[in-house]
Amino acid sequence: MLTLLLLMLMASHRSLAQDMKQAYRKPCGFDSDCVDNAYCVGQIYCLCKPGFVINSEDGQLACLQEATHIGDACTADIQCSKTFGAQAQCLNNGTCGCQKDAHFMEDLCYRSVPLGGLCRVRNDCRNGPSTFQATCIRGECVCTFGFHSSADGWECIQNILLDGPCSLDSDCFLTNNSRCMGGLCGCQVNFISSADNRRCLRFAERLGEKCEEDAQCSEFIQHSTCGSTGQCECPEYYHSVSPDGWCWESLGLGDSCTNSRQCVVRGNVTDVTTCSNEVCECVQGYTPNDEKTDCTLAVFIEEFCCHVRHSSNIVCTLRLAKLTRAGQENNLTVV
Repeated sequence: MLTLLLLMLMASHRSLAQDMKQAYRKPCGFDSDCVDNAYCVGQIYCLCKPGFVINSEDGQLACLQEATHIGDACTADIQCSKTFGAQAQCLNNGTCGCQKDAHFMEDLCYRSVPLGGLCRVRNDCRNGPSTFQATCIRGECVCTFGFHSSADGWECIQNILLDGPCSLDSDCFLTNNSRCMGGLCGCQVNFISSADNRRCLRFAERLGEKCEEDAQCSEFIQHSTCGSTGQCECPEYYHSVSPDGWCWESLGLGDSCTNSRQCVVRGNVTDVTTCSNEVCECVQGYTPNDEKTDCTLAVFIEEFCCHVRHSSNIVCTLRLAKLTRAGQENNLTVV
């Protein structure tokens, strides 16, 4: 008879197991045998009325009203967790809210899991508007495509390219060696943006350093380029001069110039050329050859005649001499 009665109860209610969650072990024959907000089911056991939940936290059975909104009044955690999940509780101020390490989203309280942490559902990872782009993939909280994790792992930050708007250095995470400067993502000190504006490349400080693009070389080394060997070098028709290591335009004798380092002979920079009155020429004491490709020491021949004592003959002597760079005359040969 009892079995048949139980079967009837199962058919008339959603399920006996569901009902028993709200029931308590007190025999009853009438509703008056049950506590407030409960009724007697089939003259067998007491069940909390719809919208109420059984509570025994303080050792006393009671059917308390279930919360329907975050912030509703409560006296026991069960009033909140019945509606908002296991991560909800009755706060010290007597209202329903999420636990300290949980957050409210889409009508439930979820565990707050940082990016990279273990998760069960995507809302474990989405703990606020700033991480709305987080999701749970293979049991791990990750940012969706186009976003990256903040340094503390609690935010998904949109990937921003160089020259894009930013407020923190972490906003520029997508490009290595970049930072937020003046509200825009730019390259750090000693770095320059690539031609496609997607990378920050290190400046070269001297010729021979590795490079990928001309801008890495020319930023610090005047007129230099990135050669076919992947190193900074001077291009054709330019040469380097120590100690500055810059690349200077190669100019010949007679060419217009602005600096003596530009003037070359024999294809090399020497100390026999100078830029004088904005024209490349030989330094004092040197003269250009006929082709104007070199500077040579200035040589002159002086002829003088004198009378030889006790003779009516005139003796002529040729004296070869050359000038030093200082303009002083040095005798070479007397004939």
